[in-house]
Amino acid sequence: MTEDRNVEDTNIDLVIKGENHIPQFSVEKKYNQLSKQVSAIKDIEAEIVALKSKLTGDLFKDAETHSEIYALKLMLNPEIKNNPSLDDDECLACGS
Repeated sequence: MTEDRNVEDTNIDLVIKGENHIPQFSVEKKYNQLSKQVSAIKDIEAEIVALKSKLTGDLFKDAETHSEIYALKLMLNPEIKNNPSLDDDECLACGS
């Protein structure tokens, strides 16, 4: 199918000609993106668990570790910054 015309080929024209210049959007690509996100979340959660295992119970000695845990939790759930009740752990700052 060849035509002489002075317009760019449409996607349909390219498919008919056997050329596929449509950006790849497939279930596999979306699955791979989601898998990477899930993997990153699991890595962050594993890091939180590792940091929690280092806690001694002394709030002053553990302050830096608590800060690191909080920073990681913010990456997972940014809403906890303005609404701490959304955090799974008890609030250490409120003292209750």
